[in-house]
Amino acid sequence: MAEKKDFMKELAKQVENEKKSQRNDIEIEEEVVEEVEIPEFKSKKEKKVFDRPKSFEQESFTVVNDPKPKRSKKGLLISLISIAVVVVAIVVYLLLPKISVPNFVGKKMGDVSNWAKQNKMESSAIAVSEPVFSNEYDQDVIISQSVMEGKKVRKDTPITFVVSKGADPEESVAFPDLNAMNADEIKQWIAENKLSKAKVTLKFSDDVEEGAVISYKLKNGSESDFKRGTTLTIECSKGKAPAGKVTMLEFVGKPFADVENFAKAKKITVEKVESFSDSKEAGIVISQSVESGKTLDENAVLTVTVSKGKGITIPNFVGFTKEQLDAWMAKKDNNVTLIPTIKHDSAPKGSVIGQVQKPGTVVAQGDPVEIIVSDYLPILCDKSSDQWIGENYQQLKLWCDDKNAKGANIQAGEYGEFAQREYSESVKADGIIEIKCSGSGNDDANGCLRPLNPGTRISYRVSLGPAPKVEETNFVVMTGSVLDSLSNIQGFCNDNSMNAKYVENTNIENIRITMKDLVKVSGDGFQIRVAQGDAIVVEYNPNYVAPATAVNEKTAEEAGVQE
Repeated sequence: MAEKKDFMKELAKQVENEKKSQRNDIEIEEEVVEEVEIPEFKSKKEKKVFDRPKSFEQESFTVVNDPKPKRSKKGLLISLISIAVVVVAIVVYLLLPKISVPNFVGKKMGDVSNWAKQNKMESSAIAVSEPVFSNEYDQDVIISQSVMEGKKVRKDTPITFVVSKGADPEESVAFPDLNAMNADEIKQWIAENKLSKAKVTLKFSDDVEEGAVISYKLKNGSESDFKRGTTLTIECSKGKAPAGKVTMLEFVGKPFADVENFAKAKKITVEKVESFSDSKEAGIVISQSVESGKTLDENAVLTVTVSKGKGITIPNFVGFTKEQLDAWMAKKDNNVTLIPTIKHDSAPKGSVIGQVQKPGTVVAQGDPVEIIVSDYLPILCDKSSDQWIGENYQQLKLWCDDKNAKGANIQAGEYGEFAQREYSESVKADGIIEIKCSGSGNDDANGCLRPLNPGTRISYRVSLGPAPKVEETNFVVMTGSVLDSLSNIQGFCNDNSMNAKYVENTNIENIRITMKDLVKVSGDGFQIRVAQGDAIVVEYNPNYVAPATAVNEKTAEEAGVQE
C-alpha cells in the first residue's frame, strides 16, 4: 500500500507544479501531454488490484483550457482515494468465503455431491473417511462432518465426512420366541435390532392363522448364538387364500390327462373313480360331478369317473380241468394273467381246486387272477419201495419237505421199531436199510407204492454201516441178569474190554443190546456168547429202574455154560 500512496502523491505534485509554471487565470491553448511512469508492484495481489491496460504506458494526460473553474488539489486526491477504496473492497469481497455449509448428518453422500456441484466446489475438497459401525445410523448414512453447519467456506475449503457401516453384524442379539409373535411384531424386532439379513415373507395358509409364523430358518447361526448378521428367513401366514371361481368344461369322452391339466391350472382338486365300461376305452372319462358351464370355487373337489376298459367277469374255476382252463384263456376277451399255486390234492393233476377272486368278480384286461391247481398226491416210489434202500435218510427228509411245501402233510423219521439203527454189510452208514409207510389209508403191504394221502407217516431204519471185524479168541457170556441194570452192563463191558456204545432211547421200555445181527432185550432171560472186543450197541431208557436183585455175571465158567 506504500507504493500506492507515493504514486498518488507524485501525481498530485506533478499537477501542482504545472499549474504554478503558467499564468494564473490564462486558458491553456495548447495541449500538454505528460507521460506518467507506472511504478512496479511488489506483490501479485497489488498487481491484481492495480492492473492496468497494456496501452497504459502510452497514454498521456492532456490539459486544456476549461472555462469551468479548476479543481482543487484536495478534491482530486479524494477522488483518487475513493477509487482505491472501491477497488480494495471488490478484491476483499472476491477473496472472502461466502458458501454456507448445510447439516449433512443423517443424509447420504449423494446429497453432498449435489450440493458441491451447485456451489462449484472443487472435487478435491470433499473427502470421506473410513466407515465405522453405528447402531444409530443405517449403512451409507453420514454420521459426522468436519465443518459445522452454517460455517462459510470457499470453493477449495476441505470438508471430511464420516459414513456409517451400519450396525455391527457380529454383535449378539437375543433370539425371541418367534412362534409367539405375529408378523408385525417380528418386523418391529428386526427394525429395532437392525438385522440386515433377516426378512419376513408372507404366504397363504389354510392351517395357520393370519400373521402367525408358519416356519423359520437360520442359515449361518443358531438361536443360542444369534448375531445381528445371521441370515434368518421367517415365513408368516397371510391367512386363507381367497377362493376364485372356476367355470367347468366338458370332459366326458376325453382323456383323464385333460382333467388333470385343467385342475392344475385352475387350482381345483380332482378325485378319480375308476369303473369298467363296454363303450369307452381305458383312461377315458365316463362322467363328471360338475356339469359343463357351471362354476365352482378354487380348491373345490371335482369327482371324475374314468373307464378301466372292458371288464372280464371271473367264472367259478373250481373243477376246471387243465384242458378247460386252457380253452377259457384262449378266448380273445379273457385277457388276464393267471397265477397258479401248485398244491398236492386228490384231484387230478392240473385241475383247479381253488381261486382267490370270487366267481362274478370283474377285473380289468391283464389283471392277475390267482388260482390253486392240483399236483395230485405225492408218490414216494414210482416203481418199487426198494428204490430208497441205500439212499441217505436226509434225502428222504428233503423230499418230504418239498412235498409239504405244496400241502402234502406227510412225515418221515425213525419211528417205533425203526428207531434202532443196525449194522449192515450192504448199506453204508446213514443209508436206509428198510422203509414202511402207514396211516391215512396206507398199509404196510403197499403203502409206499401208492400215492401218499395227507397224514401219511414214513418210517425208515438207518444203517450203522458194516460191523467191526474182531477175532473170536476170548469169549464171555452175558446172562439176562446183566441186562437188568445199566451199571451192570457198563461194569461187564469194562471188565471184559468190550467195545460198547451207549445210546439213550426213550422209545424202548428198558434196555436193548444189539450185536451184529442179534438184538436182545432185558428181562428175556437169555444168554449171549460174546467175544472180547466185539462191538455192541447198548440202548437204554433213562427212566427205567432195574430190579434190586440184579447181579453181574461175567464168565461162561461162572455161569456153568460150556463153549
